Amino acid sequence: MFLMFRRWGGVRLDPGRTVSRTERNDEAKEKKEEEKERKEKGRRRRKRRGEGDEREGEKETKEEKKEKKQKEKQTK
Repeated sequence: MFLMFRRWGGVRLDPGRTVSRTERNDEAKEKKEEEKERKEKGRRRRKRRGEGDEREGEKETKEEKKEKKQKEKQTK
C-alpha cells in the first residue's frame, strides 16, 4: 500500500488523505509569490521613508568617487 503512494508522488497525511505533488507545488508557488510581494512592499516603504534601496546606496558611492577624482584633477 505504501509503495503505491510513493509511486503516485503523494504524501500520506492520515489514513484517508494524501496530498499530490501538484498541490504541494502550487502551495510552494503561492508561498514564493507572497514572499516576493512582501519584499517588494518593504522596498516601496523604504523608498517612501527616504531610506532608499541598497542598490541606490552603491550608486551614490560611485558618484562620490567620481567627484573626488575630478577634485583631485582640478587641484593638480
